[in-house]
Amino acid sequence: KVTQMDQERQRIGLSLKALQGDPLNGFCEKHAEGEVLEGKVVKLETFGAFVELEPGVEGLLHVSELSWTRRVNHPKEVLQVGSTINVKLLKIDHEARRISLGYRQLLQNPYDSIDVDYPLGSRHTGQIMRLTEFGVFVKLPTDIEGLVRKEDISWEKKEGDVLSQFTPGEMVEVQILKVDKRAKKIGLGVKQLQDNPLEI
Repeated sequence: KVTQMDQERQRIGLSLKALQGDPLNGFCEKHAEGEVLEGKVVKLETFGAFVELEPGVEGLLHVSELSWTRRVNHPKEVLQVGSTINVKLLKIDHEARRISLGYRQLLQNPYDSIDVDYPLGSRHTGQIMRLTEFGVFVKLPTDIEGLVRKEDISWEKKEGDVLSQFTPGEMVEVQILKVDKRAKKIGLGVKQLQDNPLEI
């Protein structure tokens, strides 16, 4: 198909693609938002992965859609080019010619049962992830992170850094103090595992 005429430069622009039709239109006729599709990972970027759904049709799987609990810095931590995965069709933007995909939607969301898995007062062993100025983040068995605030580390008022007894990567036993399912937050305690010396 002739797409451009440049008489001054004596050139004619031609297109084979124009004769084949838009593959996105054909894709949209067959599929709808909410469907689960199989695709092939063709490219990884810092912001996400491009997944080929059909020849000539790719969707973007944003890095934020890879996990419910884990902060994924790069999709290569979860995916690899050439692998075949199932994805959920989240949105089709015809005007922008963009397809948005989801991956975590096909995985169980641990926050859905957070109040059942972690009832108040229950004890669990988790891994120390990081230390902050206000406490310690601990990863619990279902990969959900909870926070042990400084005031919940020890009954005694210690001078200096109370966080020095914790090392990222080590395991620690904690007690569930608070569960906020809506905010997806869990409050943890360490001192609650021992009797309050002031009450003895």
